[in-house]
Amino acid sequence: MTVRSKSQRHNFGKHTELGWVGTCSCVFYPEDLLDERLLRIVNCLANFAFYCGTGYKTTMGMGQTRRVD
Repeated sequence: MTVRSKSQRHNFGKHTELGWVGTCSCVFYPEDLLDERLLRIVNCLANFAFYCGTGYKTTMGMGQTRRVD
């Protein structure tokens, strides 16, 4: 797993909130030994992250997750 991140303030008008901006990537090696069930679970969670909102203050626009293939 590789994580590249930085803290960033988000302006809400009267106040700001500290958030996280960055990328997280998972690569499984070797592909031949990857359990098919584990691959389906990881893909399901990666797809669901877009809809569930991850993190803090998701109703205010924070916690957005986007899958990049």
